[in-house]
Amino acid sequence: MQGHSVYKIPQGKLVKIELDFDPKGKLIEAVKVTGDFFIYPEDSIRMIENRFMGLPLDKKFMAESLSGFLAENEIQVFGFSPEDLAHAILMAAGMEK
Repeated sequence: MQGHSVYKIPQGKLVKIELDFDPKGKLIEAVKVTGDFFIYPEDSIRMIENRFMGLPLDKKFMAESLSGFLAENEIQVFGFSPEDLAHAILMAAGMEK
């Protein structure tokens, strides 16, 4: 199934999500993240998108997984938190408003 969301983070930036997911297993198949945030190194957004493949659509799990991934890979994100991105993904899946 496919979904999309546009989320304006309070005191943050705009995040757009294009999501392919399995609604029965509640797993992410693919995700594309765009918006007006900043990330360093710039090409690491693809690494983040790949990190979400196969993860369950669970806010706490996604946020913790991304937080650890960012630290391990020394990726800096300005404009959204791991929790914000997890929320935007769940919005795209129709699981949060």
